[in-house]
Amino acid sequence: MSATDPSSSTEPTAEPSTEPTTEPSTGTTTPPSEGLQKVRVVGQVVEDGDCVVVRDDNDITWTIAGELAAELVRHDRVQVTGAPDLRATGCGGPVVTATSVRVLPPVE
Repeated sequence: MSATDPSSSTEPTAEPSTEPTTEPSTGTTTPPSEGLQKVRVVGQVVEDGDCVVVRDDNDITWTIAGELAAELVRHDRVQVTGAPDLRATGCGGPVVTATSVRVLPPVE
């Protein structure tokens, strides 16, 4: 067979189906933020008050939200564990809603 032979055509033999393969879900869905694993941020509190910001050991800033954020004090070295919130806009970087907060000893 040659490349010009009509019997070597690569055209599809059947039309693709336009029917859905599964029925659409009618149940509740989980927003992406709620389905994410918890994250741990270890670093220094660089802002407190209305906007709590922690700069981690990789020089990334994180906005810490939730009731536990009020416990954080500027210049403290902390470990914050919580859930990332992809829907929120942070004042200092990605938002983490704190579920646990621990003050760490200063790095020497």
